[in-house]
Amino acid sequence: MSNITPPPHHYIHTAKDAILAIDIGTSYIKVAVFSPKHHTASQNSNQEVDHANNDCIVYKTAKIIYPMTSDTKNAQSASIDYVHYASSIRIQTITLIEQVIDSCKQDMQHVCITTIVISTHGPSTVAVDATFTPLYTIPWDYPHTITAQPQCHSYFLPQIVHFMHAHPSLYKRTAHFLSFGDYLSASLTIEKPTYSSSIHDAFTKYIWDSREIQLLKLDMRRFSPTVVTGSLCGHFDVTCIRDDLRAYFLPLSVRSKHRTSDQQKHQIEYSTENAQTSQVLYGMLDYLSALLGTRSTIPQRLCLRTGSSVVLNACKDGTHWEVHPDYTPQAMFVLPHIVPTLTNVGIRIPQDTINTRQDLIRAISNSYRFIVETLHGGYINEYDICMSGGIAQDKKFVPALTEALYAIHPCKLLEFTPPYAELHGSYAIAQRRTLSSSLFA
Repeated sequence: MSNITPPPHHYIHTAKDAILAIDIGTSYIKVAVFSPKHHTASQNSNQEVDHANNDCIVYKTAKIIYPMTSDTKNAQSASIDYVHYASSIRIQTITLIEQVIDSCKQDMQHVCITTIVISTHGPSTVAVDATFTPLYTIPWDYPHTITAQPQCHSYFLPQIVHFMHAHPSLYKRTAHFLSFGDYLSASLTIEKPTYSSSIHDAFTKYIWDSREIQLLKLDMRRFSPTVVTGSLCGHFDVTCIRDDLRAYFLPLSVRSKHRTSDQQKHQIEYSTENAQTSQVLYGMLDYLSALLGTRSTIPQRLCLRTGSSVVLNACKDGTHWEVHPDYTPQAMFVLPHIVPTLTNVGIRIPQDTINTRQDLIRAISNSYRFIVETLHGGYINEYDICMSGGIAQDKKFVPALTEALYAIHPCKLLEFTPPYAELHGSYAIAQRRTLSSSLFA
């Protein structure tokens, strides 16, 4: 399980191809349609286009509504329903996809969606049964204590050990464990594969490997082989969405052939043959996708992500770096980078210490000072800081933050306008540039 499978070859994108990028965060679902060489934003959607390449047709977000369960004796004791967690978010994702396609039909008349890539929050684990029905989800912000396992690098296996003891009957029914992203990607396909995905071998142990599965006395049969990010997951199951939108996930030749036969009803026939529907590729965890989307792939380019949490990401040459003694493992994440020769160091700013915008500026400044002075030793002349999330849209906050950071060390803050960096990362994966040296320039 330590050697990941290389991605299969698939066709080169043309001006008539569109890419559907999806990001599932903790609070919001984001969906964008990109089309290479497409230089017109939808007039109906009133959405901003890609600030760099002008390739975005439409972009929308929706706040996640989590399924809730309540104690029949106490209606106020409602909590998240983790049995229906995955299926509920899947339905909400499909609904937002439909809204996005609805809003850009005019622009999609001569464009077909050929590729779908999803990034999700993590690490989050989904248990599915033999029919691929989700039984239970343990998200990254699961409220119950997950006991750390000795000699275990995996972020997922401790969740699975907890699940095995807390829900033994569901564990017995489990056929496969998947990351939430791999589950969601596979759930939208005809094939419903049960592989796990990894960006490269150095990252695989943080998902799971055979040694740690055996060490924790888990059933190896519930864990499938690992494939590389960007591999073909399957082909889009068009029965997921409304009949009148299915044609946009088919080749133009198929669409035009059937449209004339039933144009008035807009009920377009479609083929269930795998090769005739959009391909779904394995995506990344959202923070990795944001690194790719902002091209934070060299030490002098940082990625500041804001959302449910605020994290300043930096990369460092080499793969040997430990959590600094000034930080806890919860406040500093030291993990492999999307570039195998680099290490990603992410500094999380705890939300319970932030009451005002000035508090946030002070916290980000402290993280920036650590990166400049300790992580990089002051050898970088100037940084580019790519901002993603709600903070990048605050026109009053950004200048104040820029001034504070520049006083520590020269830098430029790059406001990353919608669609968010995670979606741009998925767009890059879909264009098959993930492992290209030009992408990391």
